[in-house]
Amino acid sequence: GKRIVVAGGGDSALDWVLALRGIAAHTTLLHRRENFRAADASVAEMRAAVAAGEMDFVVGMLDALQVEEGRLTGIAIKHKDGTQTLPCDDLIALYGLVTDPGPLANWGLDMQAGRIAVDTTAYETNRPGIFAVGDIALYPNRQKLILSGFHEAALALRKAYRIVYPDKTLVHVHTSNNATLRERIQHS
Repeated sequence: GKRIVVAGGGDSALDWVLALRGIAAHTTLLHRRENFRAADASVAEMRAAVAAGEMDFVVGMLDALQVEEGRLTGIAIKHKDGTQTLPCDDLIALYGLVTDPGPLANWGLDMQAGRIAVDTTAYETNRPGIFAVGDIALYPNRQKLILSGFHEAALALRKAYRIVYPDKTLVHVHTSNNATLRERIQHS
């Protein structure tokens, strides 16, 4: 039952505005340009919802919040034609991340453009025993996918285990060779 503005142009912003359009009294997507960094299907669904009058889409930049008695009442937007005020009860800002290595920048790691270079055999940095996985890891053809991060973490953990427990044997348990798990699956 509220007037909601979702600000952003990626998958999260489109997912939120599309999900809320049938719940909120009014939904508006605010993005700085006409193009999006989101799934084509979501962009098409959003444009169809705008055409059907189910929601609004505004191109512009958030300029200021309007607050009365401690409550958000609207937002001011700058765009090519000047400024505009949108009534708004809630604002969901999904602008993405700006990576900042913070104290890691002083650790002597091989960093390039805020990312840490790694050897892909174990995702170890230039400093032995320090690993980097996920979006901060830098190597050729790195895909920014959650699945990639899981793979990287698994390989980094194998090497880290050997460092922490040099005298222990690392036993890999997989669903294909775990008899207990196979039995549970067969009996369910």
